[in-house]
Amino acid sequence: SITVEGTGTLSRLVKLSNITGTGTLGISLAANTASDAAGNQALPVAAPSMTFTVDNTAPTGTISISSGSNYAYTSTSIVTLHLTATDTGSGGIQMRFSNDNVSWSSWASFASTYSWTLSDGQGTKTVWCQWNDLAGNSSTAISGTIFLDSNVPTGSISINGGATNTAGSAVTLTLTYFD
Repeated sequence: SITVEGTGTLSRLVKLSNITGTGTLGISLAANTASDAAGNQALPVAAPSMTFTVDNTAPTGTISISSGSNYAYTSTSIVTLHLTATDTGSGGIQMRFSNDNVSWSSWASFASTYSWTLSDGQGTKTVWCQWNDLAGNSSTAISGTIFLDSNVPTGSISINGGATNTAGSAVTLTLTYFD
């Protein structure tokens, strides 16, 4: 919808609302539709006198989590987030992260990798990511997962059922390990 506000002879405020879609919008002053106090008419305008970008589309992207070259498991809570993002409108993509999809980091300029600290405890960890563009469009949050296992495995080896000595050249080894 279009509304025109203001009084007097110097200016008017034109408000556009409920614009849908994404693209470029131009506004022109048509010939003889405006005049000054002396009665001089506005000249025809061959091209839009002002253009601006309409962006109603949120950025999109992907997230994966790694610890070194391993994308399935990590032994440390500090991991690397690998990110992609695209925006078809205003650009200027920002990103933010969360371990619980409730409490979020501050917005930061987009980068293809980002160091992140996982939440406390062992097990499957989920990191949420959200993108935002210059027009203020925010994406829905998406997530990636990795399994955190910082417990060091323990184990033991016994020879011939726990014997301390053997006279033979053949032995039976028993390997036991706990994770």
